[in-house]
Amino acid sequence: MKKINYKVWLVRSPELNKNEYWNIINLLKSISGVIKFYTKEKEDLNQETEYQNLLETSQEHSWFFEQCNTFRANADVGDTDMVIYLSDLPNKNNYFLRTDDTNILNAYIQTSGYNDYFPGSDIRHPIAFHIAVTILIMQWFENNEEAEKVINYFKSTGGILDFCSYKKDVSLKLRTADLSQKEIDSLIEKKVDPNLILTVLEILEKLRSFMLLKRRYQFEPNPLILTINKFTNKFYFEELGNIEVKLTDLEKVFYLTFLKHVNGIRESELLDNHEKEMFKLYNNSINDNPLDEEDKGYSKRVKSIQRICKSYSEYRNTIKGKFELAIGSTLAELYSIDGPRSHKKKIDLDRKYFRFVDGHGKEQPFEYVKKSF
Repeated sequence: MKKINYKVWLVRSPELNKNEYWNIINLLKSISGVIKFYTKEKEDLNQETEYQNLLETSQEHSWFFEQCNTFRANADVGDTDMVIYLSDLPNKNNYFLRTDDTNILNAYIQTSGYNDYFPGSDIRHPIAFHIAVTILIMQWFENNEEAEKVINYFKSTGGILDFCSYKKDVSLKLRTADLSQKEIDSLIEKKVDPNLILTVLEILEKLRSFMLLKRRYQFEPNPLILTINKFTNKFYFEELGNIEVKLTDLEKVFYLTFLKHVNGIRESELLDNHEKEMFKLYNNSINDNPLDEEDKGYSKRVKSIQRICKSYSEYRNTIKGKFELAIGSTLAELYSIDGPRSHKKKIDLDRKYFRFVDGHGKEQPFEYVKKSF
């Protein structure tokens, strides 16, 4: 029997931060199974994004489903494809998720407010949890009326269809990542694809393990391996679901230069001794459009490298802040470029915790410079 793959489009509402959106997609794509996630957006690694203010007025459910239908009309979306609209905007009933009354293959997930229920945690986890559960609901029931017969509106027990009228109970669902007996009986009765059920359960279990791992590392800051893809130039942590450290190209050049020079670099040396090395890395490796000296834009790139050499402290602090956003302040300290005042600054962490790969994930060499004294 041929295995069915389920196609899911994740649509970003304009107010949802792009970095958060891509981290959610990368997290879900890191878990294998029969669910395939798609987007029409292009990832711009150098575009700085800021959070936008939320509209205070709650939106009707129908407004979110209109966005799903608009996407369907404008994109190459099949009738069996699922469309999930991700939005920070509040809805009138304060639901975490909702499927469309007229087309259960449309749904929305509220992506804001989780800091109230998971203070200081990685909000990707509850959002990805609700995406996975929504996908199962879409293939489980014909309509919302059917779903409401199985949804547990009473005291939360940890089943994936707990309604959680007391919103903080959502943490119980994420900790258990399990099915109630009523849910299991319904899945069997409705003959839901076992491969889909197993994929959803795998996603939920992975999310639970990521949450526990990240919590443990707040107390035991043992290093994780930072993977650096030499083809895409992405920096990410596979052990945390491929969460990416969103550095711009210039920030990557700055970080890789310090990573290469194991003994560190003085501020006064960066421009005089490393400008050409940094420019070569920026122009020929990180940037996908190498320029020659006679090309328009070449001098602008030279000035960009000179600028980051002169912004030594600013770039160190910015990069550290982006690591903190991705993995928390405790772990971020291990990957920071630091050192005593008026001394060389360096990345102290053992280079065995840095892994370079090609576009296929195959390990690649990286030449480190370690001078003996």
